Amino acid sequence: MPLQNTFFGLPLALLPEEVTLLLEKGLAILVDDSLAHKTPTEAQLDLRKTQTAEELRKYEEDRRAAADAIRAAKIAQYSEKNKKKEKTKKAATVEDAALASTASAESTSDVVGRATASKEAADLSVLLSPESAADETTTHKYARDTPQPAPAPALLPTQIPLPVATPTSSNSLPWFDEESGRVPPSGKGMTTLEDAKQSGLWTWPETEAEKLRYRVFRGLWEKGYYISSGSKFGGDYLLYPGDPLRYHSHFVASVVAPDRLFTPLDAVSFGRLGTTVKKSHA
Repeated sequence: MPLQNTFFGLPLALLPEEVTLLLEKGLAILVDDSLAHKTPTEAQLDLRKTQTAEELRKYEEDRRAAADAIRAAKIAQYSEKNKKKEKTKKAATVEDAALASTASAESTSDVVGRATASKEAADLSVLLSPESAADETTTHKYARDTPQPAPAPALLPTQIPLPVATPTSSNSLPWFDEESGRVPPSGKGMTTLEDAKQSGLWTWPETEAEKLRYRVFRGLWEKGYYISSGSKFGGDYLLYPGDPLRYHSHFVASVVAPDRLFTPLDAVSFGRLGTTVKKSHA
């Protein structure tokens, strides 16, 4: 697989075609785990226990540091919210005073208007009465006094999620000796395909079918395709035109022996397969 979708990292297991290609290109080192892992001594076990305890202590320190950082950020956030509330409250007080002053002035104007104006002016004064201004003030106060949702409680230090690094290599184990398990023994460079075959640690491909699959895989790889297993799509390989994080696979490929009779039924079957999985079948 080009990557792991869960962790967006390198795969934990390689296709046999990928291993062979890496060895052929001189890009990999083979290590025989059975030879590289020695029987641990008491001193090595004690050292490993000490390392584990130190890792746990460091993890607890990191978790508490993260909790302190989050707590400080939340305090700053709540402080900023309180400042905004105070500003809003002051603005509302000024607005209430302005509304009260306006209502008083309008009330005085209404008294004069009712004594001197026509019936239309009197009807208009009803709309500008103190009761209307009071209703607006009450509505404003109600909106201001509406209870707000309570802030989320602060997380405890034990609730702070932190990434946990799980080593996938044995290099940190005191009883692991890579040099003892390298192919070839005590080799300084990359493992070649011939070295791997001579050691018996890696012999794929052996059969004609495996050799054909590898030649197809290598040819597609050299053309720039990203390749993964196509077993879930009814073929041998899925072909991506670029980085799988940016592209969907465009093709599903099946490896067919050159001496196998390719019938019209095969053409129809492969065509329907490509239609079903929404990919071109090669």
